Amino acid sequence: MKKAAVLMAEGYEEGETLTVVDLLRRAGVECHTFSFGEDFVKSTHGMHIKADKVFSDEVKDYDLIFLPGGNPGGIHLRENPEVLDMVRWFDAQGKYVAAMCMGTTVLEEAGIIRGRNVTGYTGYAEKLKSGAGRQSHHQPGTGHPVASGLSHGGTLGRRRRDREDKNTLLSGRRNLNRS
Repeated sequence: MKKAAVLMAEGYEEGETLTVVDLLRRAGVECHTFSFGEDFVKSTHGMHIKADKVFSDEVKDYDLIFLPGGNPGGIHLRENPEVLDMVRWFDAQGKYVAAMCMGTTVLEEAGIIRGRNVTGYTGYAEKLKSGAGRQSHHQPGTGHPVASGLSHGGTLGRRRRDREDKNTLLSGRRNLNRS
């Protein structure tokens, strides 16, 4: 993986988003944040962070799309038809799709987790209902979304070096392989 696109909708969780961006860049991945029209995007906790670019078809030039959580950030991503279409396109192309916490609900809405093993935050079993073998628990890296930013970002960074199968979805610390 050489290029990663990280989506930032208003209300994104800054711990999940910026930690992943930081670790990908440290791993040598060209990583850009994408907003939805505004230069500065307000986070869940009121921080205003400048995005690198505005969401467009340029995202298709990337190897990975990352969907952070946050409330209402994850909801804004899930309710955006252009984001859903882009996630479906990435999946159809066999490119990397990664999500964290509420960002995983975008994968459900896009219809790309059907029959795949997924892991979600406590209470997400109902939100990720089309996935196979879904789990919901409090293990480090999967149950505490903000804290798992370090492990998730590190896992994504290793994908660059390991060149794993592109038919992989990532959520939390778990690999979500196609069934």
